[in-house]
Amino acid sequence: METQKQARSLDSMRIEELNDGFLVEYPILSLDLLDEASFNFCSSVRETLFTPMSRAPKRQTLLSEEAFNILKWRGMPGSFLPCPYFRKISLGSLTVELLPSGEGGGSSFLHVTKGTNSGTSLLYAHNWSLYSSRVLRAAAPKPADELVLRLKQSPLECSHTQDKREIARFLDLATKLTSAGEWVIAVLPSLGPTQIIASELHSRGVDIYLDSWNFKTTQALKVDETQEGVQGWIHAAKKLGTKPSQDRPGIIILSKEGLRPGKTPSLPNAIWCCFDCDPSGMHSSQITSPPGITFTEHFAVKLCPDITDILALIENVRPRHVTVAGPGASAVSASLARHGLSSSSAASSMLTLF
Repeated sequence: METQKQARSLDSMRIEELNDGFLVEYPILSLDLLDEASFNFCSSVRETLFTPMSRAPKRQTLLSEEAFNILKWRGMPGSFLPCPYFRKISLGSLTVELLPSGEGGGSSFLHVTKGTNSGTSLLYAHNWSLYSSRVLRAAAPKPADELVLRLKQSPLECSHTQDKREIARFLDLATKLTSAGEWVIAVLPSLGPTQIIASELHSRGVDIYLDSWNFKTTQALKVDETQEGVQGWIHAAKKLGTKPSQDRPGIIILSKEGLRPGKTPSLPNAIWCCFDCDPSGMHSSQITSPPGITFTEHFAVKLCPDITDILALIENVRPRHVTVAGPGASAVSASLARHGLSSSSAASSMLTLF
């Protein structure tokens, strides 16, 4: 295994770093690590399949039906196996089950059991959030012996209190400006943040216009229609037309992923806002505004789990041990130990479990 890694070119090593993950009962299953085992699991389309150096998986890749819908309209090739949530699937000696993990883009926990009846179990959490939202599926973890946390950002540097404060600041500004007849253009990731913010704007009576990328992404997502009012903003949101200046002023939401030089549609004079959040792996430094445009307002929103979220997840999962990997793993492991929890940080980016 290590010999294969060392034999790869520098370019391949970059891909390895982008797609580092875990192996379960090698060679049966790899977690967010493409084609290193018989089956892949993709926790979200964001990082494994939407990175600048993403590649089509050659081996069967388990992902949620919602994530598959997004890949389908993107036309991305690959060997995908869309799985309904809460349905158990046998993979050799393993039984796996996809569970909603609370983020956009059809993100999933993976619950894995080895053996029959009360065999050894683990819950893998990478792209997840306990952020309360009326439009994204709520996280639904289940108990496991081992909890494997793969972090995108250090939870010690994240704060949902700060996130909520920044979102409220944006909502107040957008409501005030559009009520005064001003257009507002906001640039933010299309998977998750767009749905959360658009829903809140709709509840305030603000007209919402989505660029093509955001519109298609939103249509591809399945939200829980049983909740009253959840679907209202989706039906009310308009696809950005060729002459939005003729429409009533509102907010235009442009996706970070879809904002490309020469691809921006005709836009009215507006106040430009940028969300400096990075849940999709696309850093704010990579955002290039159209020529002659300056971002007037920046909003620092991370929407990543903080330490309180991790403790809440642990309370739901009730694991015997927690393995932590990614930015801030050692500090998080030490913090969990102070709470009397058995934990360790991953010794390397690739760790064989079970």
